Amino acid sequence: MLLNTFKTTGFTLIEMLVAITILLLVTGGSMAAFSTFNDRRQVEETAKQAQQYFTLAQQKASVKETPQDCITDNRSLQGYRVALASNSVTLQALCGSNLTDLNPYNLDTFRQFVFPNGVTTTAGDYDFYTLERGTSGSGTYTFSGSSTMYQFTVTAGGTVSNVQPTPAP
Repeated sequence: MLLNTFKTTGFTLIEMLVAITILLLVTGGSMAAFSTFNDRRQVEETAKQAQQYFTLAQQKASVKETPQDCITDNRSLQGYRVALASNSVTLQALCGSNLTDLNPYNLDTFRQFVFPNGVTTTAGDYDFYTLERGTSGSGTYTFSGSSTMYQFTVTAGGTVSNVQPTPAP
């Protein structure tokens, strides 16, 4: 009688294999979903960080905040540049006697942001000039990862739009 009790209360090998297979499928699906979510967050946060550099450059140019390097070299502040590389963004002061005689100065090591692995953008520079001189133009900046893209736009007047997701190609 005791032997029959053990046989009826245990699990068969087939039942164990089915349960383990279901568990592995659920775990694999949640890991894939987390990876996509993590990629989306990294790209969005990178785009927001770059957007903050554009806003900071606009603010510094509008109040004509002159960095010490310009003063030391006896050059007047002409504006600020946001320099985008494929994997980083840098904020620079533009100093010189006029807009055609510009010498870019990196503000300091805290004014460069290196993108996380897998996040890229198109390289280019955008200048915010002091006072009523305007900007170097307008542009849309797209940041992409393995499965997602985010972008923001800077108008010719210097207005920076909010970061928005875009459909991946």
